[in-house]
Amino acid sequence: MRDKFVLVVASLAVIVSMLAVQASAPVHAAPPAAEPTKLTVWWWGEQEAPGLEKWMDETVAMYMKEHPDVQVETVLQSTDGLYPAFRAAGEAKQGPDVQYLWSGIWTMEDVWKGNVAPISDLMGESELSHIFPAIRAETTWNGKTWGQGWYYIGIVLAYNKQMFTKAGLDATKPPETWDELLAACDKLNAAQITPWAYGTAGEAGTGNFIQIFMPQALDNTTELLDASVGDASFADPKFTGWVARLGEAIQHNCFNKDVPSLNYAQGSDLFASGQAAIVTGSGRGIGRAIALAFAREGAAVAINARTEADVRAVVAEIEGRGGRALALPGDVSNEQFVNQLVQRTVERFGRLDTMVNNAAAFYPVEFARASFAEWSRLLSINFYAVVYGCQAAAHQMIAQSGGRIINVSSVVGSRVGSVRSSHYNTAKGAIDQLTRALACELAPYGILVNAIAPGFIDTSVEMTGAGQLDSETKWFKDIYLHPERPRLPLGRAGRPEEVAEVAVFLASPASSYVTGQIIMVDGGVSVTL
Repeated sequence: MRDKFVLVVASLAVIVSMLAVQASAPVHAAPPAAEPTKLTVWWWGEQEAPGLEKWMDETVAMYMKEHPDVQVETVLQSTDGLYPAFRAAGEAKQGPDVQYLWSGIWTMEDVWKGNVAPISDLMGESELSHIFPAIRAETTWNGKTWGQGWYYIGIVLAYNKQMFTKAGLDATKPPETWDELLAACDKLNAAQITPWAYGTAGEAGTGNFIQIFMPQALDNTTELLDASVGDASFADPKFTGWVARLGEAIQHNCFNKDVPSLNYAQGSDLFASGQAAIVTGSGRGIGRAIALAFAREGAAVAINARTEADVRAVVAEIEGRGGRALALPGDVSNEQFVNQLVQRTVERFGRLDTMVNNAAAFYPVEFARASFAEWSRLLSINFYAVVYGCQAAAHQMIAQSGGRIINVSSVVGSRVGSVRSSHYNTAKGAIDQLTRALACELAPYGILVNAIAPGFIDTSVEMTGAGQLDSETKWFKDIYLHPERPRLPLGRAGRPEEVAEVAVFLASPASSYVTGQIIMVDGGVSVTL
């Protein structure tokens, strides 16, 4: 278990669940009653366990209500500055009255430097007895207890039964020995599954790995403290064995390749058994609605668009609702980027179950005046990007024996004609035919390929030059909503969410016998023409 500790620097007061440290400045006589005693707390943890800041504020408020003669000031520390700031304060005999640090050796270093006072001098045994015995042992020295846990993070080894079964492993018998674990990694890799979900960004490097494996060779926690002060040797095999284990795990490709760029929580996401999807053009409109709908259903979603701010906003929205998302901004008309898009998604989530090729662009141009460059530009994003997406996804899905590809087309692809948009109509028509062809070609691999053809949907793509939605303009109402000859039976434009629900259906087991279809989501406009 990793646990966060608090060090109390002055023996003025002790807040529940904190540790004690050496006074940062000489303790003076109590100030006059008119001047409250100031207690400064340096803490860290919100970055690791969201919600702690609220807890801290509420706890401090309760404490000061019970002790009106004490004024508590809290200062949230940064990850990188936590230790340097406290060490500098300790050497200067200044700084906070209460300090939060990691337990074990991290805390004991400050004990040995003389920066920390024992909390066992400030707290009774009845209160100290609530500390986990193993955790208390980590900060017990010379008969004194120097730290108390604030919160605990369990570090466990768990396995995903679904992934084990897919890799041909016995899901009822997880590895029990190191050799069995390495053999399982080999089989999982062969099945295109990330064996060991892990992340070290913002953490103490391989700290979690050490904490899992090194203690297994020790007889008790104090052996580590003994080696730290020279009473034992770190060269002893019981302390170095984990290094060899790490090397073997790397040789067997047990870890995801982006370990250094993911934090611990992100690495843990790789373990999730839910579906993983990519939605291109998901910064706004239909793509955003599809991504949010997928996340609502429990899928991990890679968000892509050319505008990074839009991508980050959607990722934040999904994560704010408790979902999992990955920001991958970029231009899908670039084949190399699309390949990287799929690769990064698989590295992060372990698989790719659904690929939604939604990214599109439109601007009106008369056919007689359209240059080849304009045609090339529109076909690049509206059609070739779909080809790149289908191909990159197919490579991954063939390797994992199945998946879903959903292409977002349009009613103008096969049912409706429109002026000044020959390039756009052509691209969408090509998507329809590509969808039908791939449905036939990829079916033997368990890959279903379908397309959604939206009609008039209120999104930013349909904004007029004046910033007005097409569905709000006079021409739209006169042509499509005319009371005597309506061409839009439902009498309104659609919403992005209505398209998204069709995508959810096509990505779900409910559509297991649906492939090669172009599904119109157009309010009935295609049947009136």
